[in-house]
Amino acid sequence: MYERRLKVFNAFVSFFKEVLNSNKINHSKLNEFYALTSEVEFIFGKGSEKLVSYREEIWNKGFDIHILQMKANASEKRREIDESIKIDDEIYKKIEWLIKQLTQKEVNKIFKEYLTI
Repeated sequence: MYERRLKVFNAFVSFFKEVLNSNKINHSKLNEFYALTSEVEFIFGKGSEKLVSYREEIWNKGFDIHILQMKANASEKRREIDESIKIDDEIYKKIEWLIKQLTQKEVNKIFKEYLTI
């Protein structure tokens, strides 16, 4: 069971590293994260609500970033500067939160109680 739990943890870490390295959300990587972590509530069992909620929060923020990036790219030429700054700030804040999950070891804190040998 530990190996399966560790695999889910590594999927979280890999996703955060991808965001850290690229500073953007790739739709296929977001879908990959969702697929690799889809069994979290079954693998971690009772008391895994915190992990399930954490996973959903990460996926939702990632999806929001992806949509904002699409808006920014689609309307880049006709956007006004204020709108551009607003969209870019929103993207930055969400990416910053995702990166902090790795750099400030938030993901470790969440998983710590579930990954004891």
